[in-house]
Amino acid sequence: NDNDGLWTSMSTMAHAYRYAVSKKDGGKGDPEAKQLAWEGFAALEKLSKITGAYPAFTARSLCQLDVDPACPEVDPTCVDDCWYNSPTEGWIYKGDTSSDELCGHFAIYGLMHDTVAETQEEKERVLKLHEGLLMGIVDNDLYFIQPATNKRTLWGFWNPKELNYEPEHYSERGTNSLEILAWLTQAYSITGNKKYKETYESLVKNHKYVENTYNVKIDSNVDENHSDTELIMLAYHSLFYAYQRLEDGHPRKEEVWQMVAPVLPSLHKTWILLSGELSPLWLGIYAGTAQQ
Repeated sequence: NDNDGLWTSMSTMAHAYRYAVSKKDGGKGDPEAKQLAWEGFAALEKLSKITGAYPAFTARSLCQLDVDPACPEVDPTCVDDCWYNSPTEGWIYKGDTSSDELCGHFAIYGLMHDTVAETQEEKERVLKLHEGLLMGIVDNDLYFIQPATNKRTLWGFWNPKELNYEPEHYSERGTNSLEILAWLTQAYSITGNKKYKETYESLVKNHKYVENTYNVKIDSNVDENHSDTELIMLAYHSLFYAYQRLEDGHPRKEEVWQMVAPVLPSLHKTWILLSGELSPLWLGIYAGTAQQ
């Protein structure tokens, strides 16, 4: 499906939280929750490896030709929203991966690194995919480049040129600004790599990305997009989790708070607009991860 990565990420988040809770107060940890979390992560890993551009790109979906008779045809004349032959024989994958997908990927990677990965080897496995995807965006001028076309995906842009100066992208200005600020903050929280913080600071100081997030939820008084709500709340999860994951006294705790705090007005306004949906997941992120 077009959202295999997004929904697999959300399911895996649940298993990761379940495993974390089962380890509290000296618990040994629920082995089923851990197994299911790793199975979910392995599926996300496969979505990247299948493209031949691991770890810098991830597919929307994949299909194994000799197993699933319903695999789509690969059309060599296709221009947008296409299926491609994988370098891995016997597989095809769908490209044009959206920002929704990436919101799911980045929401689970921090959790996976902290709660499920317990050995150094496991943590490095998670970080390879986490940093591969994000650094690929950073190094490509804040675009998500598809290997099959060497062009950005339809929604894979976080560059100020599009968000601040292209009128047709006014609807993405808030959402995509929030996404990239959240992902950079989380990656800096985990790794301490200054490149993430410097990129964040450039977007905030030179391009008003914090101000962009103030109207993240709605850009018209008749607009309601539940898919956007989903990606927005997952981006907030990445942002506020970046702070909550750090113990008091951690050398980056205050730095990360200085990256998180400016986005609080955006979160508060967004919650006013969507709290009437009565979503337990949105409530969990707002009252739990963001501690509001």
